[in-house]
Amino acid sequence: MGRGRTACADYPASTVPHTDLFQAFNGPVHLALDRRSPGQAVKHKQRLAGWIVLQFLHRRFPTSLHGHHSRLGSEAIFRPSQAFQIMIAEPFSLPGRFWRGNLHTHLTLSDGARPVAAVVGYYKRAGYDFLMLSDHFLERFDYPITDTRPFRDETFTTILGAEIHAPAIGTGEMWHMVAAGLPLDFIPTSGTETGAELAARAADAGAFIGLAHPAWYHLSLEDAHSIQSAHAIEIYNHGSALYSDRGDGFYLLDQLLAKGRHLSGFASDDAHFVHGDDGAGGWIMVRTEELDPDALVEALKKGQYYSSQGPATPHCH
Repeated sequence: MGRGRTACADYPASTVPHTDLFQAFNGPVHLALDRRSPGQAVKHKQRLAGWIVLQFLHRRFPTSLHGHHSRLGSEAIFRPSQAFQIMIAEPFSLPGRFWRGNLHTHLTLSDGARPVAAVVGYYKRAGYDFLMLSDHFLERFDYPITDTRPFRDETFTTILGAEIHAPAIGTGEMWHMVAAGLPLDFIPTSGTETGAELAARAADAGAFIGLAHPAWYHLSLEDAHSIQSAHAIEIYNHGSALYSDRGDGFYLLDQLLAKGRHLSGFASDDAHFVHGDDGAGGWIMVRTEELDPDALVEALKKGQYYSSQGPATPHCH
């Protein structure tokens, strides 16, 4: 089955996938795998293999999985407990459709190399339905929240937001958090506002809060757990994967779930276009009835989406 058309597919046991994030269906959980050529595997060497997902599920829910497979058979299927099944399968049973989007991209307004019109045009041509431009909300960039409303039309929309920062995690590095759905007049952070306080203020303003590229800057479990307003972990960051081999965030999501946190996982680009084309490498598929920014943000908060690098599964029965 070709790339981008994977749906409840069978793969031989000898197949070693170069990717992908798992997708959950209404019923059993299927691992949706995307086989790429060796050349593509080199270009995207940080692909998340199916066995990572298998280990993630088995570690997190060891008593909820029946028929555990020690290898990927012709069809890797697990039947989780009812509660877990509802949690991960819900988006596929909701009315509406899936919309493809990206929440993490930078412009010339901060440290990106392309202006807003060029970046919006890039994602439109790539087949995206929505985009959030997430420039660094810092004083040296004049706290930008890009007004992308003029680029909205019947087939494409935008979410207003930014990558927000505050001092500091345990390593001394400032916080990196994606805030989707910020108002244009969101007040800049003070020098004394903590990461937890900033995240709470952004969430109170209506934003979806995602902890960005945790492996890239060594975000610890203790620090991440302190952000009680977070909705999600960035489980795949394409830029971090390409340039530092630290694009994975599953380890942190796994640990936080084990602590009882109710979080989802999103994939994104973190594209800057400084060293060439680093876009369209990881994205989310959000389920809503309409292509509306507010509806998309609310669906994100509820976890009504899945993350992918290739397979698209609009329907599965």
